[in-house]
Amino acid sequence: MKRIKRIFIGLFFYLGVLFVPHVNAQKNVSAEKFEQIFSYWYKGLETARVNVGAGNCDYMAFQRFYEAKIDTIRAGFMRQIGSGGIDSTNVKTAMALQVIQLSALYDQFKQVMKGYPSSVDEYKHPMPRNFPTGCDTTGCTNIGFEQGTLNGWNAFYAYNNNTGTFSFFNIANITGGPVGAVTEAANDVLTSTSGFYNTGLGPNPSPDYQISITSGTRGDALVPSVPVVSPVGGQYSAMVGDSTQVNFGVAILSKTFLVSASNADFTYEYAVFLENPSGHSYYEQPFFQVAILDQNGDTIPFCGEYQVVSSQGGVSGFNPVYVPPNGTVGNDTAYYKDWTVVSVPLKKYIGQCVTIVFETGDCSKGGHFGYAYVDASCAPLQIITSSPAICGQRNVTLTGPPGFTSYKWSSNTGLSMKGDTTQIIKVDSAGTYQLIVIPVTGVACSDTLSITIKKLPGPVPVPGFTADTACTGQPTQFTNTSTPLTAANVKFYWDFYNLGVYQDSSVNPQWSFNGPGTYTVTLYETINGCGADTTIKVVITNPPVAGLVAPPVGCVGNPLTLTASGGGTYEWNTGATTKSITILPTVEDSTYTVRVTNGCADSAFAKIHIYPVKQVTACCDTTIPYGSSAFIKAAGSLDYVWMPSNTVACSTCSPTMATPEIATIYTVTGTDSNGCHSTDTVTIRIEECGNVWIPNAFTPNGDKMNEVFKPVGICIYHYTMYIFDRWGSLIFRTTDSQSWDGTVNGRKVQEDTYVYELLVTTTDLKQRTFIGNVTVVR
Repeated sequence: MKRIKRIFIGLFFYLGVLFVPHVNAQKNVSAEKFEQIFSYWYKGLETARVNVGAGNCDYMAFQRFYEAKIDTIRAGFMRQIGSGGIDSTNVKTAMALQVIQLSALYDQFKQVMKGYPSSVDEYKHPMPRNFPTGCDTTGCTNIGFEQGTLNGWNAFYAYNNNTGTFSFFNIANITGGPVGAVTEAANDVLTSTSGFYNTGLGPNPSPDYQISITSGTRGDALVPSVPVVSPVGGQYSAMVGDSTQVNFGVAILSKTFLVSASNADFTYEYAVFLENPSGHSYYEQPFFQVAILDQNGDTIPFCGEYQVVSSQGGVSGFNPVYVPPNGTVGNDTAYYKDWTVVSVPLKKYIGQCVTIVFETGDCSKGGHFGYAYVDASCAPLQIITSSPAICGQRNVTLTGPPGFTSYKWSSNTGLSMKGDTTQIIKVDSAGTYQLIVIPVTGVACSDTLSITIKKLPGPVPVPGFTADTACTGQPTQFTNTSTPLTAANVKFYWDFYNLGVYQDSSVNPQWSFNGPGTYTVTLYETINGCGADTTIKVVITNPPVAGLVAPPVGCVGNPLTLTASGGGTYEWNTGATTKSITILPTVEDSTYTVRVTNGCADSAFAKIHIYPVKQVTACCDTTIPYGSSAFIKAAGSLDYVWMPSNTVACSTCSPTMATPEIATIYTVTGTDSNGCHSTDTVTIRIEECGNVWIPNAFTPNGDKMNEVFKPVGICIYHYTMYIFDRWGSLIFRTTDSQSWDGTVNGRKVQEDTYVYELLVTTTDLKQRTFIGNVTVVR
C-alpha cells in the first residue's frame, strides 16, 4: 500500500485505510468514565511493546504498518466500553486480551521485517509529507480569507491517537486537501463513526466541519467577549476545529505561497480555546500549534514553530473560563487566549515556497475540546516612516513591523531617539537607524532592519482627518482635511490600527472595524519626499441588535401589537417613535420596519400576512312584552359569542333564546376560519309598561296581609325609596328595591301618616318619581 507521510513540529501525521462497520453505541457510561476505562487501551499498547521486547522505533513502525488493523482492534474495544461489555470490573481482563492480539500481530510484523525488510523500511523512516497543493506564486492570495471563502487553502481532519506514552502528538487518519471557494471544509466523518468516538457522548452531529469561515461581529460561543473575526484583520477569519465538540477530532489548515520582498513580513493572528482535563499527560492534552515549513517541508529552524497545550493555560496571556456542563462533559475549566498578533520574518526565504500550517486537536481520550480562530496577512518587512526626510518637522515617527515581542533601535552615528525599545519611536535628526526585531519564537529568529532619513528643505505637509460615527462591522467614513489635499505628488497612507502596516492609500477611505474599542488611527502624508503624520482616537461601539416581536398573521381592522427591542430610540415606518405600537391593518399584506438607534443603528422588520375579515351579521331587532323571550341569530362566521351572556340560553350558539328583563343590545362577536373577528348587534326592546300603583296605607300587624309598603306593577325593574315622619326626618331608605315593614331600627313606628318619595325604573328603562303619603295602621 502506498503511503504518504511527513513529520513537522515534532508531530507524526499518518494516512491510513479506515474500514470499521458502523454500530450504534449504547450510552451506558459517562464521558468521564469512558476516558478512565479507555486509558487501558493505551496501557495495553505499552504493555504489548514491553512483552514483545520492541524498541520505540520498531514499535512505531509496527503501528504505522498495521494502522488499519490496530484501528479495528481499538474500535472494538471502544464499542464494548459503550455497550457496557467492558467496565471497571473487567477492563484489566479486556486489556490482557488486547495485549495478546497486539503481541500476535507484532509477531507477524517481525516475520515481515525478516522476510521482506524493504517493505518495512518506509515505515521506519517516514518521508516528510508534502501537502497536496501547488504554490501560490502570486504571493498571498486570500491569505486573510478576504474572499469570504477558503479558496487557496487546504483543509484536513484527523484523529488524535496519542497513547499517552509518546513524546509527541500521534495524529492518524489524516484526510483532506485543497478545498476551493467554500466556507466549510474537512467534514470529519470519524466523529460519527462507531469505534472513533467517545461512547459516553455518542457521535457528533453530521456534518462536522473541522474548518470554517467566520464573519460578522458576534463573539465566541464559550467566551462572547472574544470576537470570531480578528479585530486587526479584515471581515473574515477561519475557525480551526469544531468549537466545543469533542471525540478525538483534529483540524489542520494550511497554505503554501511564494515569498518575495513584498510579503517577507508574514503575520498571523490567533485566538485559542483549550479545555483543561485532569489526569492527562502533556501529549494527551488538547493542543494548538502553528508551523511554517520551508520548501522541503521542514519546519523553519527556530522561527517556524508555536505550540501550546491546555495544561500550559496558566502561562502569560491565557485566562481561565468555566465550561458549563453539557450532558456528561464540561463542568470544568478551559483556558483561552484572546487575539494575538505574531510576525515571522521570512526575508531569508525570498524566492522559496513556504507553507503555513495551523492545527488544533481535542484530547486523545475523547472528552475535551481544543479549537482556535486564525487570520493572516503579508507585508514588506520594513520600517515605516512618517517622512522620508527631516524637512522642518520637530521629529519624524519611525514604526517597526507589528507582531514582534521585542524591539531594539540604534543608530551607528549615535543619534538620539525617544523610546528605543518600543515599536514606535521619534527621531529629530537625519541619519541611518537600525531596528532589531525578535518574534515570539526567540532571539534566534531575530532580524535587523534599517532606514535612512534624509534632510530636505520642505515644506512640510499638514495631515489631518475626521471620522464619522463608528460602529462595529459597519463602514466608518474617514474625511481627509490635510494641507495640501490635491497637489501633485501628494500621497496618503492609512494605518487604521497603528500597527505599522498600511491598509489603505486612498484620499477619503472607508474602513470597517470588527470589534468595539478605542482605535488609534494614523494618517501619513508625503509630498516631494517630505512627510508628516497625525493620529486620532476612533471609538468603535457595538451596534444595537434590533429585535421585533410581531404576530405572523393578522386581520383587517383587528388591532395588533408590535414590540421592538435593542436600542435607546425607535423609529417605525408608521411614524411612531415608541417601543411598542398598536396597529389596525387596512391592507391584506403589510411590512413593518423599526430602526433602532444607540449612536449606531440597526433595523428589523416583520412581514405580516393580513387576512380580510368575513363580516358577521346578527338578526333580528324586535320588541317583546316584559317576561317574554325572542330568538336571536348570527351568520357569516365559524364561532360566535353573545354579550351580555346572562340573559341568553346559550352564549356561543346561533340561534339562541334571549330573555331580557329590560331593553337590551346584544353584541355578537364572530370568529372566522382565519381567526379574524367582527361584531354586529341585535336590539330587543320591552313593550311600554302600564301604571305603577302606590298604596296609601298598609297594616304591619303580623297577620301576613298587607304587611309591607312598596310600589306595585308588572314592569318595575328597580326603585329607590325614602320614608319621612311628620317632622321631615328620614326614617327609612333603600336603593336596592327593598320594601318598608313599618319599623325604624327594629322598633315598630306608631300609627301615623308618613311621607314617601319613590324613584322607579321600569323595564322599558323609563324612570318615574312619585311623592305622597302612606298611613301605618295597626
